[in-house]
Amino acid sequence: MSPAEDRSAERLRAAFDEMIDGFRRARDAIDAPELTPPPGTARNLADGYRYLMGSLVSGLSRAVVEDTEYPVFRPAIPPHCKSTWDNADALYLSAPIDPNRYYIIRAEPNDTRHWTGEPEVTGPRAPCYAIFSTSSRYTGDSGSIGELSPDLAAALGVDFDIAHPATMSTGHVASNDIILGRDGTLEILVGPSRPADFEGNFLPTRRLVDGVEHTAAHVVCRQLFADWEHELPFTVTITVRDESVPVTRPSPTVDRTAATLSRAGELAANQMRFWNEYFSVLLNGYGDSPLPLPTGFLAPNQLKAPSSPVGVGAAQETNVYSGGTYDLGPDEALVITQTVPDQPLIYSGINLSNFWGESLDYANRLTSMNHAQVTRVGPTELIFVIAHEDPGWPNWLDTTGLPQGFITQRWIYPGAPDDLPTVSTEVVAWETLRSMLPDHHPVTAEQRRTQLAVRAAHSQQRFRF
Repeated sequence: MSPAEDRSAERLRAAFDEMIDGFRRARDAIDAPELTPPPGTARNLADGYRYLMGSLVSGLSRAVVEDTEYPVFRPAIPPHCKSTWDNADALYLSAPIDPNRYYIIRAEPNDTRHWTGEPEVTGPRAPCYAIFSTSSRYTGDSGSIGELSPDLAAALGVDFDIAHPATMSTGHVASNDIILGRDGTLEILVGPSRPADFEGNFLPTRRLVDGVEHTAAHVVCRQLFADWEHELPFTVTITVRDESVPVTRPSPTVDRTAATLSRAGELAANQMRFWNEYFSVLLNGYGDSPLPLPTGFLAPNQLKAPSSPVGVGAAQETNVYSGGTYDLGPDEALVITQTVPDQPLIYSGINLSNFWGESLDYANRLTSMNHAQVTRVGPTELIFVIAHEDPGWPNWLDTTGLPQGFITQRWIYPGAPDDLPTVSTEVVAWETLRSMLPDHHPVTAEQRRTQLAVRAAHSQQRFRF
């Protein structure tokens, strides 16, 4: 090797070592007490190490793929990289952007007539809902919840030079108000300001809020599926519209590759540390947060009243949320009663997650349900049962044997709802569960097998596995 080649080899090896060090720091988030991990039960540790592997894959994916001059939409939360209390009904796609440049997003969804309120067709069609939104940064990349606000940073003794929340959306375009071409194609212009003569779909990358300008660093596409038998994902592409960007992408350099290696380890470590702290400290998930926070979760087996996602950095801005934790003994079940006012509703869903923020296995277990999958007990009433075993109740959510976990509920309306849903909970002994529920013909084992077959097939289609 020449001296220059020797220096390049040393630089890249050092960057590789930095990446491995980041991966080790990510691993520490599983059981280091100062990093506030979930209780160290055998199941939590097994889930934690799988979560760690997903975080490593995600860090590598982002470090390698994210390029604002040559962006692509990557699967942000596929089944092997779950995080942030992901929605079991969603396909998440993310692309990096430069707020000073213009981009074109294109897609060709299947039949979209239901997006405009027309009756659903019986064959293949687009997801029940799709939303494209821009965000000012990737929540959690700093590794501390201090990034969320100056007050939190001060309370934690963390030095962050910020003046606004971590993730501020600069705009969104949703399927219920999107403009489609005559041939059903979808195009969205993304950029700093809408051109004077442009009348199509536009996503701004800049937004002024209370005198502070927020700029977008990512655009996220969420596709939500209700009918898992007939709704199909659609491919999304993004292209930069800037003549200063060469058509041919430059070849790799030592500096660029070294930066990629270092960033992969940093992202993996910081994301794991942030979400540990988010749940344990910000939401007071274990009841011992050092901060007196009104955003904290209620006691186990209770759910917060549905509300919009104010202050939740990674949340979908058009959602109404309710959430909490369950804690069930081997012979207990949690009964959740929802009353949903009779008004237009685009989507609703409920799903379970572990304490690492991963949705439980929704491809092979009944750990989630949405409005197209539930059985109603009245015009506006739904009853769900969270239990370790199948009670024969149609709206059963399977804990997969996990005694403690998250519950997340979401609703999407075409506009501001007149009234929000209400939710109530009750822990019931297994032997008295049936007497607590309305009369209903029990779901058979064959019906459950059919449900699971649909879920497995759809999950492979959604994620192209």
